[in-house]
Amino acid sequence: MKIFITGIGSGLGEALAKLYLEAGEEVYALSRFLPNSLAGFSHLHFLPINLHAHEKIGCAVDWLLKEEELDLAILNAGIIGELKDMSDTSLSEIKAVMDLNVWANKVILDHLKRRTIKQIVAMSSGASVSGARGWNAYALSKAALNMLIRLYAQEMPNTHLTALAPGLIDTPMMEHIVNYPNFLLSQIS
Repeated sequence: MKIFITGIGSGLGEALAKLYLEAGEEVYALSRFLPNSLAGFSHLHFLPINLHAHEKIGCAVDWLLKEEELDLAILNAGIIGELKDMSDTSLSEIKAVMDLNVWANKVILDHLKRRTIKQIVAMSSGASVSGARGWNAYALSKAALNMLIRLYAQEMPNTHLTALAPGLIDTPMMEHIVNYPNFLLSQIS
């Protein structure tokens, strides 16, 4: 299998990349950095990139994938931002989260649309529908990501697209969440 994954620097993306690499699959990855746990795999094709730099994403995707047909793309890169009340969240904070969690994926999808690919999975969250206090920009971004995937599914009839909320996973993002005030912790379930 040939698999494209974003955000392999830690957490779920790193674990998925390692799982596929250990199974002998070809993995193509974009992320800010390559973690030590993934170094040394000859079938890992990696390009470091900050996905906030939208103008660089298209060239990176095209250079990394060349003419490859893909079995699976996992759009995993994302940030949670600061957990706090919406009224205390600035538009610039929301924009930073949206830029990575939604708009970087839009650019990637535009470039994946031009190639043969069997399945695209975008990592969403239960926060996209819960409306839980404190999840502000993250919840907005994941709700927008869900709709983005639905819209692209209409344009890519030969590719199966889905937004998947994986649930609670022991990752650096979860560690970030549990360090917030108790009124936010009660909203996780």
